[in-house]
Amino acid sequence: MMTFNNGWQLLMMIASIVLLQASYGHGHRKYQPYTYGEFKTLNCTGDFDGNKGAFKVLRHICDECYNLYGYPYTHIKEECMDDCFQNKRFKNCVAELKMEEKRHEFENHVDFVNNRF
Repeated sequence: MMTFNNGWQLLMMIASIVLLQASYGHGHRKYQPYTYGEFKTLNCTGDFDGNKGAFKVLRHICDECYNLYGYPYTHIKEECMDDCFQNKRFKNCVAELKMEEKRHEFENHVDFVNNRF
């Protein structure tokens, strides 16, 4: 068992753990969900304010895909959102969530958030 001689050692250990956890991930800077910062981090090139609704719909699909698989597949959400939803994982998530009938609507949303309309 580890013992700490003074409060500073304990404080440094806790700070190290917090910093290590904060740096863990896929190399993406973490932003609050559904924000302008996240929108830009995903390389979305459209107008955030004009496309908040479309962005929320697309991100929700990735959230639900993650919920479908859960731990240990924590990478699924990031892969789904990668390159502003322009990837194979996003398309697979739509299929796996049995939302194929809305595929065209989602493709339009992807076009809007990527300034391709």
